[in-house]
Amino acid sequence: MSRAMHSSADEIAELTDRVVSVGGAVEKLVKHATLAFLDGCALESVRVADKRNQISETELDLADFALTLLAQREPSPSDVRAIVASLEIADAYTRIADLWMEIASRPQLAKLLPELPELDRA
Repeated sequence: MSRAMHSSADEIAELTDRVVSVGGAVEKLVKHATLAFLDGCALESVRVADKRNQISETELDLADFALTLLAQREPSPSDVRAIVASLEIADAYTRIADLWMEIASRPQLAKLLPELPELDRA
């Protein structure tokens, strides 16, 4: 395997790791928001805002890295697909975070839900 191919594979792997990082941060935010919502509590605005800002910064870093890969390399078609898919996935994660923050900011909506089975909140 040539050095350029190995380097490209490493960069795509790093991009994937960055997408996973965004997904993990969103998962934590959604879990926190869901528990608050089901308990009928308002979200802790400072803590949630910090998490949301962290997600935004991570997504921007990911986008900058992806654009750098496109601009400074001559990626193969499969690498371009991976880069574009990474950007789309990170954007979807961010939309999920935004939607859950909107829903969880209205704890009164939880009272409209049917009775739910007990959840493992560990």
